[in-house]
Amino acid sequence: MTLDQGEYQKRYNGLVERYEKAKARFDVVTEAIAQRSAKGERLAGVIRTLEAQGEPVAEFDERLWGAMVDYVTVGVDKRLTVVFRDGTGMSY
Repeated sequence: MTLDQGEYQKRYNGLVERYEKAKARFDVVTEAIAQRSAKGERLAGVIRTLEAQGEPVAEFDERLWGAMVDYVTVGVDKRLTVVFRDGTGMSY
């Protein structure tokens, strides 16, 4: 059976294009899953730390601070933005 090379190439190119789109979408979804999984692990660590605390915090606790705060940014207006491990932030 003979196959028209032009038709074959056209069909092949269409399949390659579909594959590349599906692969790009797969990569985006896989990255989103990995980010959510990492966030879940961070939150679980924060929850474990808070549960181990047992009583209200009366003074600064470096271990608790490190478990809950991801980073702090100081703006040019000297406002502080605290970003917690769950991704939420507060400005002061």
